[in-house]
Amino acid sequence: MPLWTILLTFIIIIYNMKIRKTNKRDSKKISDLHKLVLNKVNRKKDTDEFVDYLLDKYDSDYIKKKLDKGEVFCLINKNKVIGTVGLEDNIVGKLYIHPKYLGKGLGNKLMDFIEDYARKNGKRKLKLFPTNYAYKFYRKLGYRKVKSFIWKTDQFKRRVYIMEKKLKNKHN
Repeated sequence: MPLWTILLTFIIIIYNMKIRKTNKRDSKKISDLHKLVLNKVNRKKDTDEFVDYLLDKYDSDYIKKKLDKGEVFCLINKNKVIGTVGLEDNIVGKLYIHPKYLGKGLGNKLMDFIEDYARKNGKRKLKLFPTNYAYKFYRKLGYRKVKSFIWKTDQFKRRVYIMEKKLKNKHN
């Protein structure tokens, strides 16, 4: 396929996408997206035990409860949820991109959106707890590791990183 065709397709995809606040009716779609990403993407760099733990947790009832606790936004393409990102206090989470759209800049788009949203709501610093798959992605966005610890449950044991980024004013 010629490069111009790929670029045109990419521009059309980006142009037709919208970011909007989620609602409880979205919880099943969000749960399905999270489960798809965990299985197809996160399993590549995390243990099966950890991914299975998250899969058990991310049902639509859990998503509905999370929607009450913080701000969650979804990326919509042709009326389908293809990405999510959330903010609870100053903690970024729930960044999931449909595997079909990985590597197309959509994670950057959602992170720019949530950082702008946080900035507009008076946040000066954001934290996150990346999966092994996403750790390098967040480093490229300017997040730095500030702490790590071992998270141990009956099902798994894994190192957890806490990353932070100081938000700069948009005009700087």
